Amino acid sequence: MSIRRFAVLTQQNATFVSQILREQRRPPLHRMEQWADVLRIYGQAREDFLNAAALAHAPQRVVDLLARSGLDFPGLEQLLVCDERNEGTP
Repeated sequence: MSIRRFAVLTQQNATFVSQILREQRRPPLHRMEQWADVLRIYGQAREDFLNAAALAHAPQRVVDLLARSGLDFPGLEQLLVCDERNEGTP
């Protein structure tokens, strides 16, 4: 699915969606269920998708604690790498 088509289906601006995909902005938590529906994400993959979105909004201290816990959280490693790019974005 193209970014443009996804943006239309989710009633979002294509530039905004593109910025999220490039990790320049955080995903809007209040729309993640809708996004999962549009993307047809179900089951454990859906839980992982929603958890990764929530982690993108977690304070760095929480992300660091989860990283040190040794538990497996989908999306956590990526957040540790790109967190500096997200500083200050809503």
